[in-house]
Parts: sequence; structure tokens; C-alpha cells
Amino acid sequence: MIGVISIAYWFGLGKVPFHPDEQTQIYMSGDLEQLFSQPTQLFWQPNHHQDLRQRYRELDPPLTRWLIGIGRLIAGLPAPDVDWNWTKDWDGNQASGALPSPMLLLVSRLSVAILFPISLLLMFQIGFSLGGKPIAWLTMLTLAGNALVLLHTRRAMAESALLGTAILTLWAIGQIRHKTYWLAIPAALAFNAKYLNAPLIFVCLLAIFYPLDRNHLSLKSRIFQVILFLFLLMSVTLILNPFLWSSPWKAVQDAWQLRKELVNEQVIAYSSSNQDFVRDTIPKRAFNLMVNIFINRPAIADVANYIQNTRAAEDIYFSNPFTWFSRGIIAGGLAAILTLYGFIMALWRVKYASPVSSRYLILIWLATIFQMAALIIFNPLPFQRYVMPLIPYICIWLSFGLESVGKLGIFSYQQIISAWYKRMKSID
Repeated sequence: MIGVISIAYWFGLGKVPFHPDEQTQIYMSGDLEQLFSQPTQLFWQPNHHQDLRQRYRELDPPLTRWLIGIGRLIAGLPAPDVDWNWTKDWDGNQASGALPSPMLLLVSRLSVAILFPISLLLMFQIGFSLGGKPIAWLTMLTLAGNALVLLHTRRAMAESALLGTAILTLWAIGQIRHKTYWLAIPAALAFNAKYLNAPLIFVCLLAIFYPLDRNHLSLKSRIFQVILFLFLLMSVTLILNPFLWSSPWKAVQDAWQLRKELVNEQVIAYSSSNQDFVRDTIPKRAFNLMVNIFINRPAIADVANYIQNTRAAEDIYFSNPFTWFSRGIIAGGLAAILTLYGFIMALWRVKYASPVSSRYLILIWLATIFQMAALIIFNPLPFQRYVMPLIPYICIWLSFGLESVGKLGIFSYQQIISAWYKRMKSID
């Protein structure tokens, strides 16, 4: 089933409308060749603040560009020399060579979309650990049919690696029960896929103090595991980010400051043109989060700069009902209700599950709250793809809701049939 679904998913790669950020990721994937030819050119330099590549290395996590770089090398395609320029129109960017060729775009998308079947398999195993085969199948299928997954993970952008590594981390929490400091490796991959995955680090730390098998390690042993966890986390992050190799502390400080400035600039820019665009209160952000997860149609673009240029591709893409049928007030509202119901019912199931499953359920339940709270508190911009870290949790709790309603329906049907049979027997 995973093979069939993945083939259909990959065949649709070319129909997904282009996003300019894809060109940026492909452009930055040239770091892979530079790593082997001139690695020192990747190092952070204090006097290179205006260097575009250094700014991208400071702002964006590296995993996606490494994956695209590997895919390009296998296909024998060079990285582009030109990044997308948002101050130019579509034709101006195309004339400058900032629009990737169809083959380069397809190879770049496939380089990250290759994670999709792995994500499905891991989601199946997560569901099986949490609730057996019904939950396993439902969890896998709800992920495969999620409209946001079908759009945002089929682009040469960070969302595919974000989703895949987040699912890998949640799966590892259920598998690594003794030397839990090894959770640092999937957590580091998730963090370096997208910084929005940062709450997973705290969930992994919680798993060290709340292990699934209830082992009786001393507090001293657990603190030692935390130290090993942090060491591995920083080591993997350092390996994946060559710009940190020369002056790691100064590079981190500069990257942190640059990211804060970028967010502030975006908030000012968007709020000046549209007062309602930036969500400045917690209730507004929470409402926007729910609307983006369940209701809004998958967003082809974050802003409307080039929406007319991608309109034809957008119409073709949405001509397939599987790309949008689960969205809207009715379908999306029903999914939201079932997800909330499943989220609540999971606490009831904790009492009846095995000790390992109950602890795993509690960790996933808390992880959902951590991730949602982080997005609501720290993310003022309402871009739809920023909700992607929540998708694995939504699929899990939606599956619990569907299974519970299904069991209730079967029970009600059995009661009706039983009552009818008794009535017919009494008449006879």
C-alpha cells in the first residue's frame, strides 16, 4: 500500500506549482560541491554580513540543501548560479536564470520527496505502538491523504525534511527505551530540517526522565544521559553546519541576531500593508493555526507577488479533488472535531493501555501541546506551511477519533440489530 501511494505521490511532483523559495534551496545546495572543493568558503566570516550565501546559512537550517545537493550530484546536474530576486517580476527572474529548468526542479523535488514512503512506514509503526493495527492504518492513511502534505512536501523546500525528521523523532521515542540519549540524533536532524521542530528537543529530554520501560535509573544517571544527549545534539548540528566550524559561538550569535531582525522586518512589512495579516494576540494566532490546519485550501504562495504567474499551474493542480477534498468548513470542520475528540479520548485510553503504550501516549500528548504552544506563542506570521510540524500529531489524534467513532457506530448497529431480532422473535 505504501508503494502504491508513494508512486502516485511522486507522479504528481511535476504538477505542483513552483514556489520561488525552491530556487533558493536549489541555489544553496551548491554548498555540497563547495564543501569538497573549498570548504573554508563555507565558514562564517565576521566581515561578510552582506554575503547572500552566508546570510542563508545563518537563517536557514541546512538539511534540505544537503539532500537536494546529493540528488543533483546523482543526476549530474549543476547548482544554479543565481538566486530568486523578490524585487524583480517573474519575467525578470526568468531572464536572469533564476527559474530552474523542469529537470533540475523535478530532481530537486524528488531529492526531498524520497522521504515520503519512509514517513508513511514510520507513521504506521507509531500508530501500531499507540493503538494496534486499526490506529496504524488510519494514522498512515490520514498522513498520505493530508492536503497540506501533498502540496508542501512535494516542493524543493524544507517541509518534506521537516515532516520526515519529526516523524522519525516521534518513532524513535517509542523505540529507544534504555540509552535514551541516542534520541539526540533524530532530534538534531529534525532541528536542522526546520527550526520549528525545536520543541521535539524538549520532548526527547522529557523521555529521558519519563522512559517507556520504567527503568530505575538514578537521578545521577539520568542527568548524565541528558549531558550525552546535549553533546550529541550539538555535535550533529555542528557537523551539518560548516559555517559554524571556524567561530561557532560568534556565528551562532550573529545567526540569532539576524533571524530576530528578519522576523521583525517581516512583521513590520506585512502589518504596514495589511493590519490584519500579522496576528498580534494569542487567541488570534490559535484561531489562525486551526484554520490553516483544517479549513483553508492549501496555499500555493505565502504572498501574492507572483500569484498570476502560477495561476494556470494552480488550476491544473487543484483539478485533482484529492488535493483539496479534505478541506473547507464541512470536511475540515468535521476533521477538527474528530481530532479534538481523539485528543481527549487518548487520555481515557491511557488507563487501559499497557504501561509502555500508556507512557508513549502521554509523551505524544504532551508533545502536541508543546508544539502547538510554541507555534502560537513564538510565530506571529500566519503562513500556512508553518503549521507543518503539527501534522503528525493531527494525523494521530484524528485516527483515534475515527476509530472511536467507528467503534461507537458498530456498537450502535449491533444494538439496533439485536433489538430488531428480539422484537421479531417476540412477534413470532
